[in-house]
Amino acid sequence: MLSTVETSEIRFRQLVEREILDYVKEISSVRFAGAFEGDGVLRFARFRVGSYNFITALPVSRLAVFLREQGVEV
Repeated sequence: MLSTVETSEIRFRQLVEREILDYVKEISSVRFAGAFEGDGVLRFARFRVGSYNFITALPVSRLAVFLREQGVEV
């Protein structure tokens, strides 16, 4: 078994209840890893570091590097 780690950090600004309710109403959060949709939730971000792809889904760029390190042609 092989594994790798990719980290990202997102910090949110202070939200008002109406913003949270509107987000939950318009976005089906159970469809997304981490329970949020990246493009929609970035409007609440105060700070973000790391891979945007990792926040929203599979970090494709990191996957390609990882596979090449294992000898897989990508």
